[in-house]
Amino acid sequence: MKRIIINHKYTYETDLEVKVGDTVVLPSPRKSLAEGKVSAWRGSVTALTSLYDGPCKKVIRVISEPELPLESLPAPVSFVDDVSL
Repeated sequence: MKRIIINHKYTYETDLEVKVGDTVVLPSPRKSLAEGKVSAWRGSVTALTSLYDGPCKKVIRVISEPELPLESLPAPVSFVDDVSL
């Protein structure tokens, strides 16, 4: 189990594969008073380690990965119209 930081200030535990920039679903630290259910919220993974050693809630799931910037994609492939042997 590792501890990660969400939105630069909250520590959560997870066994899931996460990367900085991933969006994750997290349990709220408070219970919904009206329904008695735990509500959830979304946050962004900002660090893959945390020095916090107190109690933590667990990440529910990863819902998206960060998009790659266009300049990091490979160059387009050019095709040849006529191939003669």
